[in-house]
Amino acid sequence: METRPCKIKFINIHHTAGHEKNTEAVRRYHMDALGWGDIGYNAVVEPSGVVGVGRDVKYSGAHNPSLAPDKSGYTMNQEAYAISHIGNFQVEQISEVQFQASVKFCAAKCKELGIVPSTYTIRKHSTDYATDCPGQYFPYDRYIKEVISLFNQESTSQITQATVTSATAAVYEIPKGDNITPLNGGYGWVESLADRVIIHYDKYNYVSIGKDGIWGYTQNSTKQLV
Repeated sequence: METRPCKIKFINIHHTAGHEKNTEAVRRYHMDALGWGDIGYNAVVEPSGVVGVGRDVKYSGAHNPSLAPDKSGYTMNQEAYAISHIGNFQVEQISEVQFQASVKFCAAKCKELGIVPSTYTIRKHSTDYATDCPGQYFPYDRYIKEVISLFNQESTSQITQATVTSATAAVYEIPKGDNITPLNGGYGWVESLADRVIIHYDKYNYVSIGKDGIWGYTQNSTKQLV
């Protein structure tokens, strides 16, 4: 398996299109039938709400070979964390138990990976690849809204008086990279990507200007401005 060559910037949403018993059954199919080194996904949400452990993030996935939308030249296998769901949502609805377990897990994973959830960062497999995955009945719009809501609630509620100083430093810490330009004054930075320019006021508040419009992101909302 390939060692992941880049930072994870996206979450990719999938379904297995089957009714496997559990995550281990998916792993065995990927390894035994497809000949892969491990399961292709990083996590699998089972119908019971259990989130099964998938491929270690230090390795690229095997779930979506399309190019990532940031025009970096990396694929979604390399640049995305893959969350799959046991079931075929092309022909059936996801249960509320499975849905809510996935929302909670995705919001937590976004925080862990430093990903601000949006329709740009949390993508359906079918958005970038010719497939039905994760199925026409997967409630993607609702999923995004609930992940964003939970992400923002937890981001706010978990900052206590004892952690204000360290949390504030992390929020304003300017990342390093050839595409990062600090703004004058020491706060904020500009991230220049192939298809968009992102003006960061801090880690959670920024404006994205690209072909898909101008979007504003805050701790509490995601809104298309133009």
